[in-house]
Amino acid sequence: MLRRSIYLALFLFAAATRLAAQSDTPIISGGVQYASSTAGGVTTFQPVISPVVLVPIGDRWLIESRGTFDEFVFRQDGTIGPYHAQTFSSIDYLQLDYIGQFSRDRRTGRVF
Repeated sequence: MLRRSIYLALFLFAAATRLAAQSDTPIISGGVQYASSTAGGVTTFQPVISPVVLVPIGDRWLIESRGTFDEFVFRQDGTIGPYHAQTFSSIDYLQLDYIGQFSRDRRTGRVF
């Protein structure tokens, strides 16, 4: 009896999770990295941010994108002087998804 109750609770939890996944809420996720290195007394910093954005449009359309923001921070004269930074940014991919059925979907987009 207890085993059946546990299975029923797990099934209901999985069904509720599936229904909640169909909401129209945009999702922002990604990763962050912070690296520093020292060579010959010269220290550099390299923060990296890689966001992933998912934006549902209605029940069948989804926009997906991932970008990268990379920065290189260093001192002007090596160990003394003000800090300077060089920033690099890119869009890794941007695509539009059409979800026809659960077993079939169509995508169009470009990987940069």
